[in-house]
Amino acid sequence: MGDIAILRSEAKKGLLLSLYYAGFYYIARDNSDILYAFSKKPQWNGYDWEETGGVCISLEWVDNLLFFVKKSEPLNILTELCGVDWRTVKRNTPVLVYNKESGEKHRRYFAGFNECLQSPFITYSGGRTSWTDENSNGEVWKFCELADEEK
Repeated sequence: MGDIAILRSEAKKGLLLSLYYAGFYYIARDNSDILYAFSKKPQWNGYDWEETGGVCISLEWVDNLLFFVKKSEPLNILTELCGVDWRTVKRNTPVLVYNKESGEKHRRYFAGFNECLQSPFITYSGGRTSWTDENSNGEVWKFCELADEEK
């Protein structure tokens, strides 16, 4: 039974990563229990989730992997994958950032998160903080994780 659970977990992660890389950032379930992936955060119209200027596709074929998605709120794919709601992370938080999954990780300080960007994580340039990087637009990254400050 354990092997099946591991396979299911890896399949779910692979599906969510594939959707994210294809430009879909939210998953929502409508009142008919049908799942959809959205490129922009959908809005509730009282019965269904509506796309808000983005693209929407049906995910009926993978409902068994995404059974945990509830009707009440769209699932943010990045938050599900990372376990972090990046919209709540404070500026100047130490992070490790990189642009390739197997790439070198760089120490930076978190500046913000923009889920509409292909590389949604924003840091201060060259390891600086908001105190020392006031005139920069920052750097953008595809991947980010909270840093262990003891390292």
